[in-house]
Amino acid sequence: MDVSAICAAWPLASPCSLTPLTGGTNNHVWRVDAADGHSYTLRVSPDETHVPRLRYEMTVLQALSIQDLPFLLPLPIQAYSGDLLVPFELQDGKMGVATLAPFLPGSVSRKSTPEKARDAGRTLAILDRALASVPDQSTPSEIRTLLPFGCLEQRNPLVPDLGAALDALPVERQQIQQIQAILATHLDSVDELYTSLPQQLLHRDLDTSNLLLNEQEGVTAVLDFEFAARDIRALDLSVSLSWWPVSHMGTGTEWEIIDPLGRAYMDILPLEEAELRAIPAMMRMRQFASLQHRIGRYLSGLETAEAVQDAINFGLWRFNWLADHQNALIEHALRWRA
Repeated sequence: MDVSAICAAWPLASPCSLTPLTGGTNNHVWRVDAADGHSYTLRVSPDETHVPRLRYEMTVLQALSIQDLPFLLPLPIQAYSGDLLVPFELQDGKMGVATLAPFLPGSVSRKSTPEKARDAGRTLAILDRALASVPDQSTPSEIRTLLPFGCLEQRNPLVPDLGAALDALPVERQQIQQIQAILATHLDSVDELYTSLPQQLLHRDLDTSNLLLNEQEGVTAVLDFEFAARDIRALDLSVSLSWWPVSHMGTGTEWEIIDPLGRAYMDILPLEEAELRAIPAMMRMRQFASLQHRIGRYLSGLETAEAVQDAINFGLWRFNWLADHQNALIEHALRWRA
């Protein structure tokens, strides 16, 4: 990474230093420390075709920035060019697209606790309430990754038929058949979910890695709006319920995380009974969308066979937990209502 090019693109005090950070599956992330003591987060998307999606993400962030939220957002800084997006050459000579935002306080939670889960549920509800008030909630239909998670046949051109794509994987046949059976049942319910449940603009990826916290203030910032789009409202809560208790699932202690998160969310943004009953289906929907994404990366040569096997193993583990605990999850969710 050419540090001098970064300093030349944005109004930063030189010299600058870069420290790699843990990024998501789709981006490279660095901390930038400028000579005047200010710190920033540089995010580079290694694909110029992502520009329309990035511009939509910037639009969502700017709409949220004018609301009085009790947490910070990764608001991009304008470059000298006047744009929020800057074309960037990566080490392999390929072109990517970069954004620069202030480095936000707090840290990612390495351990889920009832207190942190409660903070996460409250934050998500406040965020969803704010997202619901964004005036134009239409999502550009040409940006496939922003289509509803239930539209599997349209979301990834490499995987238009997830069931057929599973057959092509170097994975044990019994595992593939198990997932295909769950997928077939899930697909039969998707149309009814979208016609019967409320929809709005959502974050769609609020797992533990996308919240920053500290011991004194609780949640300090919400990160990573790259999947923000219109979808079924109950999906956001379902995604968080999928990830915050993940290390507890199957132990019997998952409810110590699930219940505080769900109650805190419902105290601020009450969901309808039908939405609460749909949470297990929403969790499956999110898992299938994630699996489709991983398979697409494997078919593109961006994931190894070992990585796609891990994704299959994890997906089956998640589906098996839902099969065993779906009724209990719904019963707990219905008790979150005041």
